[in-house]
Amino acid sequence: MGVRVLAGIANSEEHPASARVAAVTALFDRGWGRPDQQHTGADGGDITVVIRQISGDKEEPSLLLEHEARNK
Repeated sequence: MGVRVLAGIANSEEHPASARVAAVTALFDRGWGRPDQQHTGADGGDITVVIRQISGDKEEPSLLLEHEARNK
């Protein structure tokens, strides 16, 4: 049903052009998918995520974690 609604909006001149473009974009994304997006760090390398501490409560104390980027 959602695809029919989007197709109806895309084909209707009663809707603003911005709504029609958004509907067509949603239909294309559903039909063909979005292209892959590469995620890299500032220098083009791996992204480093560091989690220093996850706060706990009285029943479970804080957990200390460290994570560094892998070397390839």
